[in-house]
Parts: sequence; structure tokens; C-alpha cells
Amino acid sequence: MLKWLNDKLPKGFYFPFMVNTISSLEKLCFNYRVGKHLREKITRNEKPPRWVSELYQCLFLVLGFLAFIFSEWIHFKCTSYLIIVFFSYRIFEISIFILAWIFVKKEELLHDYRRSISSFLVNIVEVATYFSIITIWSGGLKDYTKVNIFYKHVVGILTLSPPDTECTILSLVELFVSVFLILVIIGALVGALAREEMGNNKEKQ
Repeated sequence: MLKWLNDKLPKGFYFPFMVNTISSLEKLCFNYRVGKHLREKITRNEKPPRWVSELYQCLFLVLGFLAFIFSEWIHFKCTSYLIIVFFSYRIFEISIFILAWIFVKKEELLHDYRRSISSFLVNIVEVATYFSIITIWSGGLKDYTKVNIFYKHVVGILTLSPPDTECTILSLVELFVSVFLILVIIGALVGALAREEMGNNKEKQ
């Protein structure tokens, strides 16, 4: 019995389950499908072009800024619901991407730490923008201007203390995303410093 368990569960229960779950969720994301399609059509190798994810990110940011700016001129409930769902989905994609970066990605894919850090810094702007949009379009924080709402979300992400938007679920989701964003940025920085130190030691030897 013990030998069977040892053969079947060499990595334990929790980690394989987490990896398989995150991998499955990642494959359901639209950005993963876009990257896979373009990888097959353009590069025909294992790595998708770097500009694909960056362009995808920029397109969502542009749409986000438009929704942020024009929120005062559109007052249809149906439109509000669609915008909230649309940007909530993007927050879901970012969350899955962060979890996959932590638990799933292979070590050789994490060496380009400068690009990773720059991407995660853009993710902070993205998350703050999308949570601001959801807050505004759902009618939260009515006593604040849009700029102040955005500022509160940026500060909330960086300090792990999301603003009180009168929606507990929204605040909890923002806290969850913020924690993992900050963790991966710190992890990328620590990994970069460790690799640099190892490189210096090798040169000295």
C-alpha cells in the first residue's frame, strides 16, 4: 500500500492538483487560445511571439481607458452589466496568468525577469483600471472622482488594502489578486538578484 502511494503520488496531493487545475483554467482563457493559434500559424515552435501577449494587454488597456473616461455619458443598465462582466473576465485572466507563472511555468521560461517584471507592472495598472471601472459602473464610491477612485485602487494594490467599495466580494477579489501580483514581482526581483549573484560568483571562480 505504501509503495503504491509512493509510486502514484511522488509529489504529494496538493501541488499536482493545484498545477492541473491552474493548467486547465489557463487553457480556457482567450489569451491562451490566441497565443496558441498564432504560435501555430506564425512561429511553428514552442514559444509564441512576445508581441502577442503585449498587444493583447494593450488592447484591453485601451478599452479600459475608454470605459473609464466615458462612464459619465452612458447610463444604460445593460451596458453597465456587459462592461462589468467584460473587465471581470480580464481580471480572471490576469489572476490565472499570475497563478500559472508561480505554480506551473517551467524554470527555463522564467529567466527573462526584466520582461516579466515590466509585464507585471503593467498588470498593476491593468488591475487598478479594471477594478476602478467595475467600481464606477456598479455605482460604488459615488462621493469620489474617477481619478480618486483609480488612485485608491492603485494604493490598495500596492499596500494590500483594497478600498471599501461597499461590495465585500469585490474587495476580497482585489485583495487576492493584489497579494499574488506583489508576490510574483518580489519573487522575480529576488530570482534576478540570486541569478546575478550566482553569475558573479562563477566569474570570480
